[in-house]
Amino acid sequence: ADLHPYALAAPDVEQARRLLREAGVGPTKLRYLTTTDELARREAELLQAALAPLDLELEIVADDRYLERLLDPSHPVNAQMFAVRFDADY
Repeated sequence: ADLHPYALAAPDVEQARRLLREAGVGPTKLRYLTTTDELARREAELLQAALAPLDLELEIVADDRYLERLLDPSHPVNAQMFAVRFDADY
């Protein structure tokens, strides 16, 4: 099927895996910190699904106080990824 002229090409998963292996990254588990709200959960699940074909397992840690803990040096946080979202509440 022809793609729209502005559409992204289909991802080349095999090439991505090869490049990750060349960089020394094998199957890996990553921790992802986010909040507990529904939109954050859905975003995390989309990211998890996108990384899975690359042998990157995403452990989703939902905690509404994670940003506070992340910024507090007395609470070391073990995570490779985190989300920062600002929602207007007016």
